[in-house]
Amino acid sequence: MRRLRLFTAADPADPYLDEPPPGPYDYPYGYSDATLADLDFTDLPRQRPTRAPTNIDLDLGALRARRKADHTHAAALAEAILSRCTGPAETAAAEELAALQQRHHQQRPHQHERAHAHWVHAEHTAEIHRVLLDQLNAHAAQAEQRGDTALFTP
Repeated sequence: MRRLRLFTAADPADPYLDEPPPGPYDYPYGYSDATLADLDFTDLPRQRPTRAPTNIDLDLGALRARRKADHTHAAALAEAILSRCTGPAETAAAEELAALQQRHHQQRPHQHERAHAHWVHAEHTAEIHRVLLDQLNAHAAQAEQRGDTALFTP
């Protein structure tokens, strides 16, 4: 591997000190042939491509009005799909959704009563556990005062 000297500082330990820099034909320039993706320059067409006709009559006002109408229509579709829930699936299931919502409102008081009963039952169960733990602690304290160690051994 050759090193190119960018400055000429005298370094007697440098083995490349007396070596001249590489010539322009010493570099590997063959990489450009590999990047042409097999393009054959001899197979290119000999005629220039034809230009598009320049005499097209365009009405820019009409094109702008059409573009504005299309943008308005796209915005209306986006709002209908994303906010109003009036898509085909919602329209087809509208009656069933209304019936489900009505049942939900009818059952709401029962759901509240069931949740309240669940919490009452949970509080009652927790109170029973507390009472049982207090009884076990009292029996353990009495057994410890009597010196009864058989109760503590498994």
